This record gives sequence, C-alpha cells and structure tokens, in this order.
Amino acid sequence: MKLFLTGDTHRDDFHRLNSENFPKGKLLNKNDYVVILGDFGCPWDNFVNNDINTISMKDKWILETFYNKKPWTTLFIPGNHENYNNLNCYPEVHLDPICISNGPKVKKLNDSVYMLQNGFYKFGNKLVYCFGGATSIDKKYRIENVSWWKQEVPTYEEFEMYFTQFINSGMIPNYIFSHTTSSIVTETAILQLGSLGYNIQSKINDPVVKYLDNILEYIQKHDTKNEYLANFCGHFHLEKTYQAYKTYILYRNVIEVNLD
Repeated sequence: MKLFLTGDTHRDDFHRLNSENFPKGKLLNKNDYVVILGDFGCPWDNFVNNDINTISMKDKWILETFYNKKPWTTLFIPGNHENYNNLNCYPEVHLDPICISNGPKVKKLNDSVYMLQNGFYKFGNKLVYCFGGATSIDKKYRIENVSWWKQEVPTYEEFEMYFTQFINSGMIPNYIFSHTTSSIVTETAILQLGSLGYNIQSKINDPVVKYLDNILEYIQKHDTKNEYLANFCGHFHLEKTYQAYKTYILYRNVIEVNLD
C-alpha cells in the first residue's frame, strides 16, 4: 500500500493528479490511496429530491471519467466547501483494509472514490485520525444549501460525541488528517497570508480548530510512547511545513506519506 496526500481541489482543480503532473500515479493500483485534505467539492450541483442519479453532467464526468478511471483509490476529508446534502445521499460502507473494528465507515461515491468520516482508520502500519470540516468565513457571500452548507461544522453534541469516542478508544494516532488545523498553526499560517485579508480571530475561533486543539492537547498528555508524528491539512491554499508543531499544510503539492 502507498499513500499520497494533497490539498483542496474545489471540484475543478484536479489537474495536479493527471499523468503529466503526477507521474507516480501511473505506478499505483487500487490498493494505493490518494487523500484530498478537504474541499473536494464534488458533487457540487444539487441533486433533485436527494437522488444521486440526478447528478449533473459535470460532476459525473469528474467522478466517473477522471477519478474512477485512475489506477488508485481516491479518498477525501470533507472540508467547508462541500455539498453536504449531496454527500449525505451516498451509502456508508466498510472499506477494507483501512476501516477498523468500531471505527467509522466511509461514504462510497463510486468504486474508486470514498469520503472519510470522522474517526480512526488504519493505513499500512500507521493509525490515522481523520477529522473534517471548518468554518467558511466567506459564507455571507454564499447561499445556504446552494453554495454553503451548515454541516461544515459539527454541532456541540457531535463534538462531544467525537471527543468521547477518541478518549474511549484508548488509541494515539500516528497521523491526523484534517481540513483545518490547530490554533497556533492557524495564526501562523494566516500571518503568512496576511496580504489576502484573512481575519485571524475568525479563523482561530473556528469550532473545528478548537476541537483539534483539544485533541492535540490530549495527545500531548497521553502520548507516552511518542507515537504521534504529524498533522496534515489543507484549507489555507498554502504549502508550508511547521516542524515545531509537527504540521504540514498542503495545497497543490502531492506528497507520499511513510506507512512503515
């Protein structure tokens, strides 16, 4: 098994994964994975009456003609720019070998594309905790259930449930795959992007950021065997490594992750 990661594709920005830009992809097979760290963005156009068979021609081409015909299996973490109403229509399945006992199932979009839900998965010899979502700071310019969906951020009750599940698992992940990241890295990244006019406080106050702070604090206190290695995320449209915080922000780069 091989595992590659990349950042937001926003439905249309998938050309980084074509044969010319990602030549290693030609050597992969369906037992290998490419994970998109949020804002996969497809299918984007609303289904009619929650019927997946009413998928738009554009979304169908992206999923069936591009991704489904790639030699690998594509996985994605949900971000803040996702049509959650559409995604909720797809069936949940147990995907071997990454789904573990008592862990979450995945959403199956087709035979080669799956959405990772919040919780633990196993990739090779590495245990991965996946957590999607983030707050859209541009939602005032968007239309609910057309270009913005409130499910981008879990409810308070859902956060409590996920945190309880994390603690009760008794497991420490080797990696965290998420869309956004911790508050300290968020602040540092936004300062890096200051010219783009991001509001630091609005990003730091994101409930998903706060949740990841809690998870990382718990790991720091209980990781007696130094099992935790890194957090990989997207969201910021930035390629940056913060070694002091064991955090890697990806955008268009496609990197391989060690599974030994």
